[in-house]
Amino acid sequence: MSFIVENGKSEKFYFDILNFLEAEKIFQLSSSSNDETINVTFPFQEVDRSFEDKNMQVFFFHNNYLQAENDVFQVYIDESRIGWIFPIQSIISEENNFANNPYFNKYKYATYKEILKNNYSHKRIDSFADNLYTLNDFFTEDIMILCISSEKLHDVFVVENFLPSFCNFGYYLYNNSPFISCENNNKKSLLSEYKGSDKIKITSSKINIEEHNFIKNLYLNHLKRIDDTTLKFFLLYQVIEYLIEKEFNIKFEKALEDYTNLRIDKNNFREKINDYSKERKLIKSFTIDFPLPDKLKTDLTRDLKLFLSEFTINYEKEDIGDLIYDLRNILIHRYRDIDILETDKFNLFDLITHQMELAINHYLINYCR
Repeated sequence: MSFIVENGKSEKFYFDILNFLEAEKIFQLSSSSNDETINVTFPFQEVDRSFEDKNMQVFFFHNNYLQAENDVFQVYIDESRIGWIFPIQSIISEENNFANNPYFNKYKYATYKEILKNNYSHKRIDSFADNLYTLNDFFTEDIMILCISSEKLHDVFVVENFLPSFCNFGYYLYNNSPFISCENNNKKSLLSEYKGSDKIKITSSKINIEEHNFIKNLYLNHLKRIDDTTLKFFLLYQVIEYLIEKEFNIKFEKALEDYTNLRIDKNNFREKINDYSKERKLIKSFTIDFPLPDKLKTDLTRDLKLFLSEFTINYEKEDIGDLIYDLRNILIHRYRDIDILETDKFNLFDLITHQMELAINHYLINYCR
């Protein structure tokens, strides 16, 4: 394991030896293959090394909306705190509300150690002459860090399966894919309730995202870089299409089993297959069985009805599955009308799309047949 740094000539340097100099409060990185040395300051008076021998994991995230220095959160799975997620600035500066938090302080040293023993610098260093650095010299200020203790987990932590949960709070896994740096007012409003909170709760998706390339890429690449509302909706709707297919396959296999075992006759089998082929019914099947949280359901239902009333006189449907499917049909068959909507109406569509993102997160987390 090494900390890898490129210089101005794109030459890579591998620092595979890491030591902490207690008196100087410096992490010293050196290499077994050259004479270069890097010293990284640990800018805190208190050095809590109680997690030094624990199995820790570090992940980098983006977040446009919870990126202030005080946006520091304990991360829980069920009732167990597994770690913290925080802006990189909160472990470089003491100008935040968590500078003296004894529980957070346990993770500062562990985070530095994990980052510096096995990572890739996001910035190039022209020369190592200065020899004294901060984390900001290697990483951009917009990085969010998740540091967790594996000993707190009951299972292996597969970060991809938690991406829908993190997405609920505006966190997207950091990678080389472009990230929209501008804020969206609708999304900002949806996430504002977490400002001032001290913890977030995450849940693994019951669908193994690692096994589904499109869903994995949706969270790793697409959602964080697309600012076109219509395109974003259609990408999210692909998850609905995936769940529709799963619903059909499950119902078809059950009907086939019943027919094979003579529990239903040929006509009943044919009727069931025809019924299961209706997308509207399939959507309603899982939206009813895996209902949205009350507030999200109320807000999304209200806004979908208001938007759809622009296209259908006396629109009265209430079921969330009906509403989602009708919006899909409007976009497919009458997009020419949406493209010329007044600003406030299109803004409502944008809000619905961000609510749909939360809904998709919910269905991926909870769908289980």
